[in-house]
Amino acid sequence: GALAITPVKLRTRFKLHHGSHMECQYRLTTYGIPREILPLTECDEAILEYHLSWYNSRLLGEGSDGYVRWADSSIDQINEPRPHDVLFGKRINRDGGNRTLPSHIQALSTEYECANKTRKFEMVEQVINDIQSSGGRFLVQEDVIRDDTTFTTWRLLRLDEVRGRIHQAFRNHRRPRVALHEQLATIAATKGTPSASVFVEPGPNDVLFCRKRSNTGNKRVRQLVGALSDDYDSAATKARKRQIANSVVEEIQNTGGRFLMQPDGTDRWEEVPNEFARNKSIKHFQNQRRPSKSSASKS
Repeated sequence: GALAITPVKLRTRFKLHHGSHMECQYRLTTYGIPREILPLTECDEAILEYHLSWYNSRLLGEGSDGYVRWADSSIDQINEPRPHDVLFGKRINRDGGNRTLPSHIQALSTEYECANKTRKFEMVEQVINDIQSSGGRFLVQEDVIRDDTTFTTWRLLRLDEVRGRIHQAFRNHRRPRVALHEQLATIAATKGTPSASVFVEPGPNDVLFCRKRSNTGNKRVRQLVGALSDDYDSAATKARKRQIANSVVEEIQNTGGRFLMQPDGTDRWEEVPNEFARNKSIKHFQNQRRPSKSSASKS
């Protein structure tokens, strides 16, 4: 009966589900429809939360002639998101666009980490275009207050806001931690130098990359970073920051020190390339600006 009165063009998008309430819920989840948005409970009681939220948002924006007129016409307010929209806010279902976006981030994360600023911008634009080409938009959840009543609605993000959030998504993406010896092999391959290990005996002025860093060289690094931290923070360019980090490496080497690490699973030491030592020095400067957990808890 229902299919007979359904227009022909809509029949391909129409499907009947038979069975108990639980069976129909299970079938609907296979189509990406979460149980919590269904309008009926297992006891056939109506759930009006979403309907009332939509109804109140329409009352908030509609004029006497039925057209939506928001108080701030410069902000694009949207009552109901589409299935492919990317949503930002509280209690967001990870379906539709919110499932598609992480897959794009994961596919491009490795290239993003190694790319320059121009290429990173192009990759962000690529992600935005892919979402928009599938009919998706980027919306943020906002609360609008009227007559002491809070209504939830959606705002279309500006393009600059979208770019910032995509950049942040790339930065937040957790990549598998790469072992130190794999990093060294990559640096050696890039420099065209052999990656064969030469094991040495640590000296008092050496800087040791390990958990117990009570060596004189490690203390000297902390002193140098503390003395140069203001210059590093005030440096205007990345090139200047690298120069300051290189000065730490050179100072250690001028006193006869080396930068040593233990390959995974061994108790022997090998010297790391200058580039690796410089990156570690940069990390020291970055950590210098962050308060420790103990000091943060005291404050």
